[in-house]
Amino acid sequence: MHFSGSDSSTSSFDSGPLNTTVGWFGDAKITSSEYKFGSSSLFVGGSGYITSSNLSLGTDYTIEFWAKSTVSSYVYSKNLFYFGNAGIFSQVASNTVSWDLVPTTITVPNINNWNHYAFTRKNNIANIFLNGVLQASASNSSSVSNSTLYVARGPSPSTLTYWSGFYDEFRITANTARYDGLSFATQSIEFYNNLGSDPTGSAYSSSLILNHQSCSTDIQNVNVVVLAEPLSSSLSLNNNFNLYVSKDSGSTYYGSPLVYQ
Repeated sequence: MHFSGSDSSTSSFDSGPLNTTVGWFGDAKITSSEYKFGSSSLFVGGSGYITSSNLSLGTDYTIEFWAKSTVSSYVYSKNLFYFGNAGIFSQVASNTVSWDLVPTTITVPNINNWNHYAFTRKNNIANIFLNGVLQASASNSSSVSNSTLYVARGPSPSTLTYWSGFYDEFRITANTARYDGLSFATQSIEFYNNLGSDPTGSAYSSSLILNHQSCSTDIQNVNVVVLAEPLSSSLSLNNNFNLYVSKDSGSTYYGSPLVYQ
C-alpha cells in the first residue's frame, strides 16, 4: 500500500496483486504533511486504524513498512500491527519496539523519524530487521492463514493501545522471505504497483526492474549490464533479451528486443 491519495481522504487501496479491500476506521486518513516516498502517507492519531481481511501468507513471508512515531504516552504498549499468527508489533517505550514472535526489545534511536521495519519468516525462523539490519531471530513454526491484518492497533478494541504516527509503503509478501542474512539495502523509490499485464508472465521473476525517472519524450542512453558469474565457456546468448517499458506503473508495456554483442 502506497497510501497515495488526496489529503484527508480514506480511499487509498491495496495496489498489490491481491488487491484486497482496505477498511478505514476512526481518525485513519491520508495526509500530505509527511511521507517517505511519493507525496502522501497514512496518518493515525491514536484513535484510528486500517484493516485487510482473509489474508494467507503460508509458512514463509515478509511484512515490511516505513513508520514515523508520534507516540507521547507509554503507560500501555502501542501496537503498530496485529496479524494473527504473525503476531503483534508494538512500541513499548519512547525509543523501543518489540515483536512478540521474537521476544526481545529493540532500540530505535530516531523513532520519531522515518524507519524501515521488516519481519520475515523462513524455514521456521522469524527475523526482525530495522533499517535493513537484522536485530533478532527466534524459532517459529506457525503459518498465517485466513487472517485479518490490523494496522495501528492490536487484538484489543481499546484505543489505549492504538499507535499514533505515519506509515508509508506497507507491503506484505506471501510465501517468500524477501530478506535473508545480516543486512539488506532498503528501498530508495516507491514499490511497484500491481503487476498488471506482466510481459514475462512470471511476476517479474528473473527480471531486472529499472526506475527511469524524469522521462522526456524519448528514453535514451540506458545501459543494462548483466553480470553472469562464474562465466562458463559454454555460455551462449539467445533471443530472450528484451526491453520492456511501462509508463503507467506496470499496467501496460512497450517491448523491444535488446541488441547484444
